[in-house]
Amino acid sequence: MREGSPLYWLPRAHAWWILDYSGCAQLMQDGRLGKADLLPADVPDARRGSLLMSDPPAHTRLRALVNRGFVPSVLEHLRPRITALASTLLAPAAACGRLDLVADYASPLPAMVIAELLGVPADDHEQFRGWADAIIRGLDPTQPAAAVRAHHEAEAALHAYFTRLLPRLRAQPGPDLLSALIGAEASGDRLSRDELLSMAMVLLVAGFETTVNLLSTGMLTLLHHPETSARLRREPQRWPAAVEELLRLEPPVQFVQRVVREPVQLHRQLLESGSKVILVVGAANRDPAVFSDPDHLDLDRHPNPHLSFSRGVHYCLGAPLARLEAQIALRALLDQLPSVRLDPDRPPTWSGNLAVRGLRELPLRV
Repeated sequence: MREGSPLYWLPRAHAWWILDYSGCAQLMQDGRLGKADLLPADVPDARRGSLLMSDPPAHTRLRALVNRGFVPSVLEHLRPRITALASTLLAPAAACGRLDLVADYASPLPAMVIAELLGVPADDHEQFRGWADAIIRGLDPTQPAAAVRAHHEAEAALHAYFTRLLPRLRAQPGPDLLSALIGAEASGDRLSRDELLSMAMVLLVAGFETTVNLLSTGMLTLLHHPETSARLRREPQRWPAAVEELLRLEPPVQFVQRVVREPVQLHRQLLESGSKVILVVGAANRDPAVFSDPDHLDLDRHPNPHLSFSRGVHYCLGAPLARLEAQIALRALLDQLPSVRLDPDRPPTWSGNLAVRGLRELPLRV
């Protein structure tokens, strides 16, 4: 489809689908498109005003404040903890010879990391992980009504938990991100209580499932390329490049949506105000006009300007953390389980979610 035309109008989706790299990159950075108008009118104000779904100037203000909490020192203090968590989670697999990568590793690790990041005490991690799992599961439209109810219950419980946690962190700030956000200030402005609660929820939803999928699909890709895995064991300095290439080949978020706020010309087509556009990251990342041999996993690909973290004002705030987690977690898996391989009796199963693409199960032998 991309070769035939870089953009298509799909009546069923009531949207323009953009399939080429140049079109996706251009619209991601065009201020005439936004995200706030994607939300229906009855959405609560708190969600409408969140960093994830707001546009400038409200988004600019929130970003300026939140950026202060994403300084390298805040994230770097997590490195030894992520390494320790990865090692602990992998230990049982070495003993029993089996591992479901999603349930036993790719899912619990990001949940624990986000708990650490948000200042959740260690005693509450298991409860926090249960809430996180329920919230993410309920976002999948294919889940039954019970999962949707569990989602809302977990969301309310987590909101109440953070409401209790914020005063404690305000009184006794730690090295965590939420403490940094409480103290963040720009031009005399601070995040309100509701904005802090909203940011905590955004970090959970935006940073959990996507990292789970990066770890699981990334590992599946490496298992299909044993020569690349062997090279990474010999040349661990290649891990940053490997993670970028895995992000390009298997972006956790396959497409993002925007609404045209002012008319935009793209590929000789006028996109009118109010039009919805769907930017297909998965297709743009394999556009041969930008990436030579785009379906090939190449550790030496440079530059690698993939769009997996978007572009422009909505560039993924958590990109440094996702990169850090993936570099540590995937390397630990290959190093600690040198004989890891696919389970011949239990094939991988996919979640079926089109937008946030990932595995439901990845059974491995070790």
